[in-house]
Amino acid sequence: MSYDVDNDPYIDNKTGILRNLLDIRTMSNLDDTEAAITAIEITELTTQDPPPYDEFNAVLLMSIHTSSCSK
Repeated sequence: MSYDVDNDPYIDNKTGILRNLLDIRTMSNLDDTEAAITAIEITELTTQDPPPYDEFNAVLLMSIHTSSCSK
C-alpha cells in the first residue's frame, strides 16, 4: 500500500513510497530491505556491551540510526 503522495514531502511522486538512500522503488522491496537491516542492527546491538547509562542520549540514538542507513 502506498503512502499519501499529495501531502508528504518525503514521498517519491513517481513511486508513491518513502524516498530512501538505497533508491528502492517498490514497497515490497522497501519492506524486505527494512526488515533485513533491522534484523542485522538488532543482532549487532544485542551482542555488544551496552554503553553506560549516562551515554544514552539523542546523539547516541542518532548515531545508531545513521550507521544503519550508511551500510
